[in-house]
Amino acid sequence: MTGKTLTCTNCHRMDAQGAYMLPIDYTEHCSQCHPLEFDERFPGQVVDHGTQPEGIQEFLKNNFFTPRCLAQAGLPQPSPPVGGTEGVRRPGQAASAPPQQQPPTPESVKIRACVEEGLREAQKRLYAGGKQSVCGLCHTLQDPPPGSQLPTVARPEIPVRWFTHAKFEHQAHIRATEAKARTESKNPCESCHRPDLPVSKSTQTSDVLLPGIASCQECHSSAGGVSFQCVTCHQYHERRVSRMNKP
Repeated sequence: MTGKTLTCTNCHRMDAQGAYMLPIDYTEHCSQCHPLEFDERFPGQVVDHGTQPEGIQEFLKNNFFTPRCLAQAGLPQPSPPVGGTEGVRRPGQAASAPPQQQPPTPESVKIRACVEEGLREAQKRLYAGGKQSVCGLCHTLQDPPPGSQLPTVARPEIPVRWFTHAKFEHQAHIRATEAKARTESKNPCESCHRPDLPVSKSTQTSDVLLPGIASCQECHSSAGGVSFQCVTCHQYHERRVSRMNKP
C-alpha cells in the first residue's frame, strides 16, 4: 500500500491505562507499506520478518529459486522427505557407507547457477545498499560474521518505559492539551513532540526523540501553572520492597 497519509496514532498506540505506548509490531503497523518482497518475479511473495538473513536465504533457495530453476529446465521437483524408519540406523547395526558423490552434469551446473543468481538478486534487494535495501531501511545491518557473506540484522531494543524511575501518562497530557490543539488544528501529540523539534526531521529508526526538560517546563513551572515538584514526575524511593515492610 502506498500513498497513505499517516498520523502518530497509526503506529503509536497507548496501553489500556493510557500511560505508555505499546510496542511497534511489524505485521500490524509496518507490513502494509513495507512488504518484505524479495523478487519481482514472485509478486506478492514476502519473507518472514524476524528471521536472520542466513535463514531467509535457505528458505528462498528451497521454496522459490530451486523449484523455479528446475521447472525452467523441465526437470521434476524434488520429492518431499518421507516419514518412517527407512534409513534409520538401529542399535548394533553397522553404519552404511555414505552415498558416492556423483560428478556434476551440465544440467546440474546450470540449475545451480540459476539458483545462485536468484539468491544474489534477493540478497541485493533485501540487504545490500544500507538504507536503500528492504531490511536496511529500518534496521541496522551489522557486518557479516566470520565465514558468512550475509549481514546480521541487529535486534532492536525499544523499551516500553524509557525512564524507569519516573512516572508518566500520555492520556493525561493529551486531555490537558487537546482543547488547545483543536483550536490550532494540530495533533495533540505535537504539544510535546513539537514539529520544530527533531521529530518531524528524523529519518533514522535509531533516533531517540523524547522531548527535553524545556518542553516539560512550559507547563510544569510557575508560569505554566502545573505542579512542578520533583515528585510530580520522579519517584523518590527505588522500586523495591522496603526492608521495613518485611515481617
